[in-house]
Amino acid sequence: MKTATTAVALAAAALWFLAGCAATYQRSCQIRLESDPPGAEIWRGRYYVGTTPHVLHYTATSADAERGYLRVPPLTVRKDGYRPYLVEMDLDLKRSGKFWEARVVLEPEY
Repeated sequence: MKTATTAVALAAAALWFLAGCAATYQRSCQIRLESDPPGAEIWRGRYYVGTTPHVLHYTATSADAERGYLRVPPLTVRKDGYRPYLVEMDLDLKRSGKFWEARVVLEPEY
């Protein structure tokens, strides 16, 4: 009985180890988000992120690497007197580097 318990414990430990190895891929991604005009607010849903220009930090996982891209959660860029701008990005993880740039041109409200 002790051998069966030991075998089950070793199998569970091996699965835990392999699952941990599969999830170890991490890649740091940075996006510099600028706006014209500068000084616009960046929002993710109801949460304030910062003011342009701003550097956003994300970490790509093994699931993102398998897919080949990191889908950035939608962001809204807003400034008084201008129309809000929805930013949706997929970062191509096949290219080298960890830095991306995005520029938003806000249109005046009429």
